[in-house]
Amino acid sequence: MSVPARKTAETTLRTSARLWSAILVGVVAIIFAFPAGMTLAIINWQRMGMLLKARRYLYATVFSTYAFVILLLLLPGDISRIVYFILNVIVFFFLRREIDQDTDAYAYAGNEVHPANPFLAVAIGFGILILIIFLFGVTSILLVSLGLVKL
Repeated sequence: MSVPARKTAETTLRTSARLWSAILVGVVAIIFAFPAGMTLAIINWQRMGMLLKARRYLYATVFSTYAFVILLLLLPGDISRIVYFILNVIVFFFLRREIDQDTDAYAYAGNEVHPANPFLAVAIGFGILILIIFLFGVTSILLVSLGLVKL
């Protein structure tokens, strides 16, 4: 494997971290929706000590999740399913690349990388999916009560 193109921009807090693999993070993003994969990536970045990046993506994930839920409610049924699938695939490839590069940079800086529990990743993904469904329900009730959407 070649040396990664970037180095970690921040000082790591620990010299050892349990991280989920890029493939696992991407698969969770496809199966449980992109906020679940982003949550795992954010946890990975925190464990690597990349707190600024983790915080930035946390804010972006919260905002984009809510915008995504509103978009799904406003689009017709078939189009919303296609948009949902395409967005999850795009996030899969993005997360796979980002996590690969950041993990390689972390390891090449002399830090130890250990695998994190994949069952915990699936549990977190499932929990985020339940949260999205709840957010979807609350938002749909709000939009229907405002008369913006007819169900």
